Amino acid sequence: HSILNVTIAYPKGISGFWGFCCGNIREVRVSVTEIPLNKDLIGDYEHDSDFRKHFQDWINAVWTEKDKKLDHLISGDNHQYR
Repeated sequence: HSILNVTIAYPKGISGFWGFCCGNIREVRVSVTEIPLNKDLIGDYEHDSDFRKHFQDWINAVWTEKDKKLDHLISGDNHQYR
């Protein structure tokens, strides 16, 4: 019925998987948004070139917005994305 768009930010960076497992990460910021799955996002990606183009444009816009959100989460300026 929907897609969960999860963005995870480590403002002070991450020192690898082992550092993460050892608890060396002191701050994690997470944003979760729900994207309703509607008929506009359902189609035949493999055989319908118009739908494929539409879907690629949509997913590229999602990634562009996710990059902005990540920048805000890292900087601590996430009031726009609450």
